[in-house]
Amino acid sequence: MFTWALFFATFEVIDVINMLLLKVFPDFWPWYHQEKIMETFEILRPFGYLALAVVLVLIIAGFIVKKGYLSVIGSVGLYLPMFGYFAYTMFSLAGMGVLVALWFPFSDLSPNVLHLGNIIYVPYLILAYPFKFIGIDIGVILGCMLMDVGLLVFFMGAITWLYGKSGGFEIIDFWIYRCSRHPQYLGFLLWSYGLLLLAAVVSSQRSGYLPDSLPWLIVFPLRILLKKNCPENRREIAFTITFYGTIVILLSLPFSTVI
Repeated sequence: MFTWALFFATFEVIDVINMLLLKVFPDFWPWYHQEKIMETFEILRPFGYLALAVVLVLIIAGFIVKKGYLSVIGSVGLYLPMFGYFAYTMFSLAGMGVLVALWFPFSDLSPNVLHLGNIIYVPYLILAYPFKFIGIDIGVILGCMLMDVGLLVFFMGAITWLYGKSGGFEIIDFWIYRCSRHPQYLGFLLWSYGLLLLAAVVSSQRSGYLPDSLPWLIVFPLRILLKKNCPENRREIAFTITFYGTIVILLSLPFSTVI
């Protein structure tokens, strides 16, 4: 029940915030208000750069001062624009879509930069392809399932951790921790990917393109593939994330202009 309540709140909160933001950032029909559209872009651009700078400072500061919560806040902030794809409007920056301004620095470099994580869509596209022949789009169903499972895993992880701490357990290795070392991270990963798939359905219906994938790839906690169980210092963390992040981005290059 709690998981379904969180799942419902995920969309209800978005809708409420979107309606409030539409009063400040209204929808424009592109062929009637080109001047207002360009004006909106120019007004939001410096705020987008400032927001990205704040996010990056939080992520880097978390590593430097060894405060994980700072990096978490920065990472979540980088992912927030994904909610903008749920703004059912013609103008991409209307309502909740204004959050996409955070990604302006990336798109200003090149329109394809934000698609350098498109490799993450390949499993979904392979799975969904057979169903398209019978007119079924599994994006909504699969997205909802992943979001619900992700919220459930996160909730179970939090309950287990709180129970273990309150009970004085030195090592929490029971319940869901028997299956996953970091159930909260796993839950967030499943939930965020499910949200990405739902946004893909909305975005593809509106513009024909899947939503930007690079931010999700950056936020996603890349698995540590060193020979050791985990990196022992910040240099190894930076090397691992950079090395394997580069590999995934390179694998996405063939799909960056196709998907």
